[in-house]
Amino acid sequence: MDGDGFAELIVATEWGPIRVFKKQEGRFVDFTKQWGLAELTGWWTSVAAGDFDGDGRLDLACGNWGRNSTYELYPATGFRLFYGDWSGAGGVQMIEAWRSGTNWIPVHDRTWLARGLPSLAVQFPTHEAFGRATVRDILGAAYDKASYVEAAQLSSIVLMNRGSRFEAIPALQAQLAPAFSVNSPSDGAGSFHQPKLFRHGVRHFPRRCRTWPVASRQGRWIVCGDRFKRERNLCLW
Repeated sequence: MDGDGFAELIVATEWGPIRVFKKQEGRFVDFTKQWGLAELTGWWTSVAAGDFDGDGRLDLACGNWGRNSTYELYPATGFRLFYGDWSGAGGVQMIEAWRSGTNWIPVHDRTWLARGLPSLAVQFPTHEAFGRATVRDILGAAYDKASYVEAAQLSSIVLMNRGSRFEAIPALQAQLAPAFSVNSPSDGAGSFHQPKLFRHGVRHFPRRCRTWPVASRQGRWIVCGDRFKRERNLCLW
């Protein structure tokens, strides 16, 4: 990535950033912050490298959950997953939340959350009461000690290598569904202007969405150059 002749390790993480590890003195050292990616958290599913603009530097194509799910019902202000043993039973309970100003609001409804937190039915006896509650209201004194991870965005993106930092560019209509894999095959002319294939998920009802299939064996073929505007649909059977 930095032109020193040694390959870095790039890792796509869920509820975290695209992480960059550089090998130094026989071990991998985390350089995510140095590349400006520490705050670019998401539900990253895949990553592929290639020189997409022909400047001689390796860029990254990064698959994410996309912008066509039930999570688009909430303002694009970021998501947080709170977790901890709030019942004292030795297990782990979780609450997904979206940010509204300085408050974090539960993504799931009272019935859904009560499966893991039965006390909610007593704490909030009606759906109306629960509808006004923040995560702080739900957890009470445990809120300040609760652990959490974050996702700042859900868009699949291309990270253009600018030498010591990356420039994030949305991958246009690759947002139509979760991109569970990204491939960057050669176009027959070396690494220059390599095309990218974002492969979306097979038809299923993931636990996260709960309402409708998120894809149907489709892919998005993106030919690089001109800000990645040339795209083609593929049907993968």
